[in-house]
Formats: sequence, structure tokens, C-alpha cells
Amino acid sequence: EDGIKFMEKYSEKFDVIITDSSDPIGSAKALFEKPYYEQTNKALKPGGILCCQGECVWLDLPFIKKCTDILRTVFPVVEYAYTTIPTYPNGQIGFLLAGKDKLYKTNIR
Repeated sequence: EDGIKFMEKYSEKFDVIITDSSDPIGSAKALFEKPYYEQTNKALKPGGILCCQGECVWLDLPFIKKCTDILRTVFPVVEYAYTTIPTYPNGQIGFLLAGKDKLYKTNIR
């Protein structure tokens, strides 16, 4: 089912929404735009968290900035995180994180 249409059905239903989409081209582009972020905000319960595919910081910094700027107009808390994946371009993939309340951070070192 189309992710945008799916989100339109729900209000304060989910604790966490994870959008593991393809790159932001073609039909997936809409999953990186304000209307989708607004729909996910509406579908999250109070204190809910959104995690979306966030591209590669080494290749897509202007796009990441654009997305975080848009997310900040919809959510009170926005962060960027990444992990290393050797099979991905430049060995890295990022995550756009947005919270309706706060994001919990734990230093595991």
C-alpha cells in the first residue's frame, strides 16, 4: 500500500514510525516532503518518534539539511544519526529522527 495514503488513515495511533524508503526520486520523493512528515506527526501518539531513511552525509548533505529544515517546521525535536554499512555507497547510511516530545539519547561507551 502507498505509504502516504496509509498514513492518512491514522491519528495518534503509533508510538514509532519507521520509513525505510528508497532514495528520494520518483514516487519515493513524496516521502521526504512536508505533507508526508505532517501525516506522520498526526499518526504518532504523544511522545512518538519518526525515523526515516536519511541518505549519506558524505554525498547528500544539502538534501539532508533540506529535510531536517522541513522536519523542524513539523516536529519540535529533530536529529540526524548514521551507521556504517560497507555495501552502501561510501559505507554509510543516515537516519532522520523526529520526535513529538523528545528523543532519548544514551551514551553506550
